[in-house]
Amino acid sequence: MDRGPFVDQSAGRATTLGDLITLYLREVTGKRPSEDSRIAEASRHRRFLREERKLCDYAATNLRPEHFEDYRERRLCQPVSRGRTPQIDRKTVASGTVRRELMLLKRVLDYRRRQLGLLINPVNTEDVKRPAVNDERDIRFSSAERRKLLEVYNQSGHTWLRSLAELDSETGARF
Repeated sequence: MDRGPFVDQSAGRATTLGDLITLYLREVTGKRPSEDSRIAEASRHRRFLREERKLCDYAATNLRPEHFEDYRERRLCQPVSRGRTPQIDRKTVASGTVRRELMLLKRVLDYRRRQLGLLINPVNTEDVKRPAVNDERDIRFSSAERRKLLEVYNQSGHTWLRSLAELDSETGARF
């Protein structure tokens, strides 16, 4: 205490990450206005509590960015599973999913950070890099699909509809 401001971390030593997730589920997730968001967030929390027991057993003050970096790397290599059996094509968990999970864990720790005496949140964006997300898609009509669409527009009786569709197609606009 003589060296600087004293921060009582006794609550952080007595509270595990699993306790924090359970508290967040009850006090925050359970009170979300949208039922869909409550269900989605609660399932992420429950999956974490079920599958990351070792990480959930850490006291809040003992959590380090390295723990969450390790979690990120393990999660990115896990096969996607729907229900109980992994998919046959062995796709791995998407980086967007891991980003959302890390942000959720960051919010869980931020929720009680001050009360626990945590000086930093170990899941901060500066400390734990988020995986890059590449959601880019390029979907174009084939020549046959384009001809079929233009023919339907021709038959519709609207004189400008085909011309607008051709302009959209040539300029890359969506239609």
